[in-house]
Amino acid sequence: MRPTPVTISQVSDINFNPYWNVPVSIVERDLLPRIRRNGISVFHDMKMRIFDRWNGPEVDPRTVDWDYVAADRYFFRQDPGEENSMASVKINFLSPFGIYLHDTPTKSLFTTGARYLSSGCVRVEQVQVLINWILNGQDGWNPGRIEQIKASEERLDVKVANPPQIRTVYLTSWVNGAGQVNFRPDVYDLDSTSFVVGQPLAPGELSEDGQRYVLKAKVYQVEDIPDQTDVFSFFGSRRIKPKTEKESYNNDEPFGFFDSRRKTTTRDGSTASFFGGTTQARTKKILKDDGDDGVFFNFNQPTWLKKKAAVKKTDDKKKAAQAAAAGKKKPVQAANAKKKKIEQAAATAKKPQPDGAVIKKKKLEEATATPGPVFGQQVP
Repeated sequence: MRPTPVTISQVSDINFNPYWNVPVSIVERDLLPRIRRNGISVFHDMKMRIFDRWNGPEVDPRTVDWDYVAADRYFFRQDPGEENSMASVKINFLSPFGIYLHDTPTKSLFTTGARYLSSGCVRVEQVQVLINWILNGQDGWNPGRIEQIKASEERLDVKVANPPQIRTVYLTSWVNGAGQVNFRPDVYDLDSTSFVVGQPLAPGELSEDGQRYVLKAKVYQVEDIPDQTDVFSFFGSRRIKPKTEKESYNNDEPFGFFDSRRKTTTRDGSTASFFGGTTQARTKKILKDDGDDGVFFNFNQPTWLKKKAAVKKTDDKKKAAQAAAAGKKKPVQAANAKKKKIEQAAATAKKPQPDGAVIKKKKLEEATATPGPVFGQQVP
């Protein structure tokens, strides 16, 4: 659902023990749902910190209403370390799609044959071997020094002096050097298209011109949240904060697993891709974000909140209309009831009433006309 683009580029630099700056697309799709489900312990578990916008002051997560915060309100950054989604290293190359190669804390994923788990970026199993080949002895870099800097968790960026070319490709069939033909599943649903290079769209999705791919970075639009609307939540009714600024972003890039020991799924039972991002170039309208990958719960809460708010708004209008109609009916019903009572009283007053002596005589005659049974007598 979050395909890796096909691109031709060149390695530019290597980040040892990098920070991971979470793209807004991943905040909205993956990080916020996890925080809403598990609470702010997520920040401690992931060594994640939040800031008031890019380069703003750090924010205490306990002061944020996580149920209804907009995805682009804060800037999220994961510190270097074993839990970092890029683990020990990130290999950058120029790309309009904001992808890169990286290490991963979830190395068990390499034991599976079909690994459709990323959100654009590419995990590397033996990343130290690849780094050593890329640096090729530059400035005295060797396997020992690479392992030493990885273990230190020290932040270090290295510009590659003689950078190799890099290509990411999507193939469903090819012939190897021995003449053997290989076939693979068309997971991106591109075999019937003219796709060669660019950003594939999710299966079933089309671009504005009807293609299954785009040649420019797809703009990621952050969803609006209802402004000043009372909506339902599991803990009662709350008021949503208004969104003050609307910005758009490029394609959503991935992350690493938050918890590699637990398989998580979406509400419909399917697994969902997850997380990534580093350098962000922010303008008023566009944020170009990097990505990483993983698997996680995918629950788009803003859409859910919108639906709840719309249903509640409709119900409220219906109740208000019913109350107004009932309010108009009430005085009329009361007047009709009063009028009926007056008419009944007048009719009773006009009707001649029998004499009291006549009524007494009639009751006596009825009582003596049919004698009751005598004790011990069989009653037919």
